[in-house]
Amino acid sequence: MLKLLLVLTGILAVIMAVRYLNKHLPRSPLDWGLPLLLLGLAGVVAGASLSLALRQEESIILEIGEFQQTEGGIGLTLLESRELYNDKNDLTGWESILEIHTPGKPAYTGRTAINRPLRIFPYRLYQTDWSRRKAVTLQSLVLPEHQITLAEQEGFMLDGTLWLLTYAGTGESGKTGDPSEPALANFFFLGQKDGVISGRMSVEQAGESLQMQAVSTGHKIISGLRLSYDPGALPAGFGALMLVAGAFLSAARMRRKKVLIETGGK
Repeated sequence: MLKLLLVLTGILAVIMAVRYLNKHLPRSPLDWGLPLLLLGLAGVVAGASLSLALRQEESIILEIGEFQQTEGGIGLTLLESRELYNDKNDLTGWESILEIHTPGKPAYTGRTAINRPLRIFPYRLYQTDWSRRKAVTLQSLVLPEHQITLAEQEGFMLDGTLWLLTYAGTGESGKTGDPSEPALANFFFLGQKDGVISGRMSVEQAGESLQMQAVSTGHKIISGLRLSYDPGALPAGFGALMLVAGAFLSAARMRRKKVLIETGGK
C-alpha cells in the first residue's frame, strides 16, 4: 500500500509540474521555483519507491584471509582490516582492504571505511563493524598441518551441545611475556543447550574431545561489511537538489515581489 501511495504521489507531482509549465512558461530564472519544487518532489518520491521495491542488502562478516561469495555474485577476500585514528590518537573508524572478484572481470583490490563506501557497480560496500577478539589456535593431533583458530564466541557442536569459547581476564600475558597476548589459562568453553548454559570445559578438555591441542593464543580480526544495491538513491538525490533549488528560487521570487510592491514597481 505504501509503495502504491508513493508511486501515485510521484506521478501526481510530475503531472502538476508539466501542467504548470504548459500554462506558465518561465520567463526568468526565478519563475522556475515551483516547477523545480514539483519535479524535486517527484524525484524524491520516485527514489523512495524504487528503494522500497528493489533495494537489496547483504551483511558480510570476514576474517583476515577469508573468501566469501555474496548473493549478488561478487566474491570478496579480506586482505587487511584495521582501526583508524586521528592526530589526537582518537579512534575515528575502521578500514578494510579487500580483493574483489566480479563476473567476467579480473580481480582487483579496493578499500572501504566508515563513511567511505566502496563502489562495486551496481553495489556499494559499507564498513559497518570491526572487532579484535582474543583467540586460540588449535592443531590436529592426527594431521599436524591442520590448524583452526577460534575467537571468542566461536566454537563447536558436540553431542547436541554448542560449546563457545570464552575468556575470563583482562589480557594477562601468555608464555611469551607479550602483554597483548591473552593467557591460555584464561580461556574455556561454555556449553549451551536449548538456550541454557549446560556446562564448562577447559581448552585442554575440548582439545581431547576434538583430537586437537592448543598451540598458541592471539587475536582474530573480524570485519563487518554490508553490500547494498539501492537504485532509488540517484533519483532521490537529484530530487533533493531540485527541492533545494526550487525553495531558493521561490523565496527569491517572493522577496522580489515584496520589494516591487513596497517600491511601487520601481
